[in-house]
Amino acid sequence: MENTTTPEGVSTRHEGSEPITETVLRTVAERQGCSQLELPLLYESIDPDALNALFAGSEAPSAAGSVVVEFEYADYVVRVAEPGIVELRPVCSSSQPFAEPTHAD
Repeated sequence: MENTTTPEGVSTRHEGSEPITETVLRTVAERQGCSQLELPLLYESIDPDALNALFAGSEAPSAAGSVVVEFEYADYVVRVAEPGIVELRPVCSSSQPFAEPTHAD
């Protein structure tokens, strides 16, 4: 997992076979400097099973179009986009839109 940090937030590329929710939790915990166990329950913000199902096997963009999910969690706006990009932006700066995901060809 490789993080890219900007003044606006952080972007992480999900790799491997773990569920996308694990990447979300790890990225938020690293950004906040705490353990994943110290974070609020993810299911209070989004259905983790539904999020995992949407991004299961999303190593490449889908032929039907890009899937993008945004939700608030632990004082961040979390954006999950194909192909497995997890972006965080503090809620207080949520007036700035996320950049559109780019797909490697």
